Amino acid sequence: KGGEMKGILWRRGAKAVYAIVGVTFVALAGWVAYRIHAADAGMLQVGQRAGNWSLQTPAGETISFHEHSGDRPSVILFWATWCPSCQKLMPELATLQASLPEGSVNFYALNVSEDGDPVAYFKENGYRFHLLLNADDVEDLYGTFGTPRLFLVDGNKIVRYTLKATTSRAELMNDLRASLAAPAT
Repeated sequence: KGGEMKGILWRRGAKAVYAIVGVTFVALAGWVAYRIHAADAGMLQVGQRAGNWSLQTPAGETISFHEHSGDRPSVILFWATWCPSCQKLMPELATLQASLPEGSVNFYALNVSEDGDPVAYFKENGYRFHLLLNADDVEDLYGTFGTPRLFLVDGNKIVRYTLKATTSRAELMNDLRASLAAPAT
């Protein structure tokens, strides 16, 4: 009878642990969904003017966005070497960049929250985006949270597309191509 009682207590304990884990998971999922929604809500939106920023390249050159981008559209990506979604997205952006006429669209990779070596990462992967370092202040300016975050800005510095946290990579690439092909307003 003692063994039977231990079995009952063990099963009840296991059920309690499963219940606690379940409640914790639901709470965590709710918090993540809230953060994603909050991040998108506070982010620079389509139709708004993209703020100007000045950042340094690895070579120490300072790039001022409004001046450097001229009247060409610009893809602005907030990324970090440790971000798995960035690691999957960047090759697709490189393919998009290669498919466009040389110099017709600016591609800026703004490195944020970094603990790795973005310069080595770029060399290793052969990326030709404008790599800009220490962009955490620009992340705040654009109201972004997390990585990757992406904005398509037209030549008038108006945001024409933003990557939402729930957008798939396939949707993003289709949306970017369509936005780039649309006539400027």
